[in-house]
Amino acid sequence: MMRNPWINSAFARSFDAEILDEAPYEEPLYFSEDPVVRARDGLYLRVHLASGSSWIGKFAYGDPRFPHLSGLVACPSPDCLLVVSCGAATYVTVDPVDCVPVASYPVGQVFACLPLNYIFLADNNRIVAINRSGIAWCAGRVVPDELRIEGVENELIHVTGFDPALQTQIERHVAISSGAVMTPKSQGR
Repeated sequence: MMRNPWINSAFARSFDAEILDEAPYEEPLYFSEDPVVRARDGLYLRVHLASGSSWIGKFAYGDPRFPHLSGLVACPSPDCLLVVSCGAATYVTVDPVDCVPVASYPVGQVFACLPLNYIFLADNNRIVAINRSGIAWCAGRVVPDELRIEGVENELIHVTGFDPALQTQIERHVAISSGAVMTPKSQGR
């Protein structure tokens, strides 16, 4: 087992989970119907439910050739977690087991906003929002490249990124309620 598999464990959860160091003897649940994806190496996860039962899942690596983010994220819903496997994210309901792939790759940043009950995932230019109901929205092309969530204030996510056409750092705001992208007045663009 990894020392600390949790990227973020700030939200309460109704289960415990651990990442396994090696493939288990028992057959895992596969979180992809694609046989090519199922054949790839992946992250093995054991989930221990409050009822005393447990299950093992295999989450295919996004691209293990690169040092993408891997680990577990507690979600605003206590019965859900986010599994990030070499940049590929899957939103999982633990009991009954169900999953949804997250439209963000490679996930490079996980940002928890406890007061508003949100998790935000960022890749190079998109943000995905997860709340108690699940995946709330995906804001595509927030910035051209190098997206970084800097913080949350006044129901807005503050992000920076790089614009190769202008060869400069830029700022954007994303509305938490809708995922709408706005340019700050100070940038005037």
